[in-house]
Amino acid sequence: MKKEEKLRHGYICVAYMLLATLLLAALKLFVGWITGSIVIVADAMHSLTDVIVLVVAFIGIKMARRLPSQRFPYGYYKAESVAAFFISFVIIAISISFFYEGYIRIFEFEKIKEAWIAAITAAFSAIASYLMAWYIGNVGKETGMHSLIATSNERRMDSISSIVVMFAIIMQFYSIKYVEGIVTMGIALLILRTGVLSLKDSIASLMDVSPVGMEKEVEKIIGKSGIKGYKDLKLRKAGPFVFGEVKLLLDGNMNVDAAHEIADEIERKVKKIEGIDDFITHIEPYEAMQKKIAIPVENGRIANKFGRAGNFIIFEIKEGKWKEIKRMENKYKRKKIRAGLAIAKELIDEGINEVITKEIGEIAYHALKDGNIKIYYGSGSIDEVIEKYKKGELHILKEPKKVE
Repeated sequence: MKKEEKLRHGYICVAYMLLATLLLAALKLFVGWITGSIVIVADAMHSLTDVIVLVVAFIGIKMARRLPSQRFPYGYYKAESVAAFFISFVIIAISISFFYEGYIRIFEFEKIKEAWIAAITAAFSAIASYLMAWYIGNVGKETGMHSLIATSNERRMDSISSIVVMFAIIMQFYSIKYVEGIVTMGIALLILRTGVLSLKDSIASLMDVSPVGMEKEVEKIIGKSGIKGYKDLKLRKAGPFVFGEVKLLLDGNMNVDAAHEIADEIERKVKKIEGIDDFITHIEPYEAMQKKIAIPVENGRIANKFGRAGNFIIFEIKEGKWKEIKRMENKYKRKKIRAGLAIAKELIDEGINEVITKEIGEIAYHALKDGNIKIYYGSGSIDEVIEKYKKGELHILKEPKKVE
């Protein structure tokens, strides 16, 4: 379901529920008036409070449907979370009111006239409230709207309270005391729990708390993409939608088009997750904490020719520290043709990550590039080259280089 469809669906749902709750409250007020039942009147006032809750939800969704503007470039989606925030307080206030009302009912007792009319009305209210809770709850789950889910929970509690009112009326008719007040106080605690949980959820949304379950789904998709790694994965919920971003760590030698293709594919897969409206990827070069660098040498200096160098010194860099781990004789230096290609293949087999050289032919250059090995230009003594590397003064060769 697209976001505009979600908002429209929620908008229509709240409008229907608003009308139905108004009619139900009016019915209970009328029955309470003709029977003299204070309990039915209280239940009617409870329904009128629900009308306020639905009006807040209605306004919140209406705001969320507005298109992004220059001042609000990310849209008005959080208006729905703000509405849910205030709805939670209304639910908590209702629970306190119910608790107090239950406490008063313990000490007050008064028979009502036409108790059967009041009892039937309470039963009808219970059924109607349950059906409304079921409908608005399903819409809330389909659209991911916190305000609808909060309202559904409250309507479910309203259904239970109507059942209690019905039994209380029956018990009151048979002069059974205390039960109405005690049960009402228990229901009030359940309503309080619903309000607190709803408040916690809406605050989490307003504070941009990352949805953990959804985050794991995104991590699973990224983990299967074959990239070097990722960092700074961020997800935030704005009303019924989730927005996110991540930094993808790709090999620095990777072709730009190939890198963007991987990033685009990750975005497409992540956006298929229900609830995620937008997901942005940023590409960064992967820098290994540990890597091997090969340098062709002759007499303590960078060799003039890569493929004809007498030896290769292999250094290991770990956490910024250089360590010579191997001196490898170039057994291909007297090879008549493609000596550079042969030594390049051997360096790839050695697990080399980077090469520093003064010269490199076209075939050897492309062999190393295909092996995802970075090639730096360097000349002079080994110590000088290493120092320049540490300072970031060596530049990467973008094409083969011949010594003039």
